Amino acid sequence: MESPIKQLFGTTIERPAKTYTIVAERVQELILSRTLRPGAKLPPERSLGEQFGVSRTVLREAIKLLSARGLVEEVPGKGTFVCKPSFDAIRKSIHLCLNWHSEADFQSLIDLRRLVEVEAAGLAAERATSKEMEGLKKNLAAMAHLTSGPVSKFVELDLEFHRQLTKATHNELFVIFLDAFTDTLVKTWKNICESPEERKKGLHFHERILTAIEQRNPREARRAMRENLRNYAHDVREQLA
Repeated sequence: MESPIKQLFGTTIERPAKTYTIVAERVQELILSRTLRPGAKLPPERSLGEQFGVSRTVLREAIKLLSARGLVEEVPGKGTFVCKPSFDAIRKSIHLCLNWHSEADFQSLIDLRRLVEVEAAGLAAERATSKEMEGLKKNLAAMAHLTSGPVSKFVELDLEFHRQLTKATHNELFVIFLDAFTDTLVKTWKNICESPEERKKGLHFHERILTAIEQRNPREARRAMRENLRNYAHDVREQLA
C-alpha cells in the first residue's frame, strides 16, 4: 500500500541540474491547486526528501525558494507550513524591476503611471465610498497649508493622495503597482515641489481629480489625472535637461 506522503506528492523526480527548482515547482503546483491548503504542515525533511528522491540539502534549497515566493513559512521548532499566497512577493519583485529600469528609461515609468493612475482615477469615481472621499478631502486640505515651507511633508501628502485614490478602486493590484514605483518618484517629486508655484499647480490638478470623483464622473477624473501626469512629465524633462 502506498504511503499517504507518496499518494500526495507523487513519484520521485529525476536529478537534472538545479533539482531544487523542480522540487519547488512540484510543491508550488500542489499549493496553487489547493491540494495543500494554507496552514497545512509539510512532512518532515527526511520523509519529503525520500519521497522526491533528493538529499536534504536539495530539499532545504527548495524550501528557501518557496519561502522567498511567500508560499511557505518555516517556524522554528514546529516545521514548515503552507501560506496563503499574498501580493507582497509581487510587490517586491515589481519594485526591484522598476527601480532597476527607471533610471535608464524615464518614459517607461511615465507610460506605466499613465496606465495605472489614469484608470485608477476613473474607477475611483465609480467606486469610492463617502469615507474615502472624505479622506481625500482632508489630504488636500493639509496640502493647501503647505504650499510653502518644508518640501518633505508636502511630497508625503502628495504621494498619500495618489495611494488613497488607488485604494478607492477597491482593486489591490492598483495599490501594488503604485507602491512599487513610489520610491522611484520621490526624488523627482521633491525637486519639482521645491517651488511654491509647482505645489499650487499640483494642488489644482488634485482638486480637479477629487471634484470629478465626488461628481461620479469617471471620464473627467481620467482626463484630470492624464493632465496631471502630463504636467509632471514636462516638469521632470525640464529638470533632466
